[in-house]
Amino acid sequence: YFSENFDRNCGNCDVCKHPPQYIDGTVIAQKALSAVHRCGEKVGMNLLIDVLRGSNRQEILRAGFDKIKTFGAGREFSVWEWTAYLGQLLQLGLLEVAYDQGNVLRLTEAANAVLFEKKPVSLVRPMTKMEKDAEAVAQKLLEKTQSKPVAERARPEFLPELFERLRVLRREVAQKNSV
Repeated sequence: YFSENFDRNCGNCDVCKHPPQYIDGTVIAQKALSAVHRCGEKVGMNLLIDVLRGSNRQEILRAGFDKIKTFGAGREFSVWEWTAYLGQLLQLGLLEVAYDQGNVLRLTEAANAVLFEKKPVSLVRPMTKMEKDAEAVAQKLLEKTQSKPVAERARPEFLPELFERLRVLRREVAQKNSV
């Protein structure tokens, strides 16, 4: 709350209620980065995913990307998972998008350490389709609950420490504004 840094599980926010599951993503990153390199840094995200998953799109066959070593090397992951992993590689600074060249992916200097020096990469495991579907069902149930009259809603957990901190803050703001 209020831009606080909290060094333990608050039990209230999305991250604390559903903490991300970190995995050793080194091999995943190496597959993706290698595919970008082997495609001559001439592919965008969607085409790269299709190369990694072994698609027989005409564009891939025409370019000869079906002949590279990493063609189909990522079949075990869905399009959704690859999209999440590539997004993380972008955020980690291992890939960048060349917007001025048709949004193709480019390797960064940092990518060389992963590709050639076996620098480890930690990634967050994306939710599976089943997990996403379960979350969607839970969200719909929550929305139904919130649409009930206030008297019928489940009462949220009372957090005395938070209440006290908010009460003190409210008093300080009121005194500062003379209200």
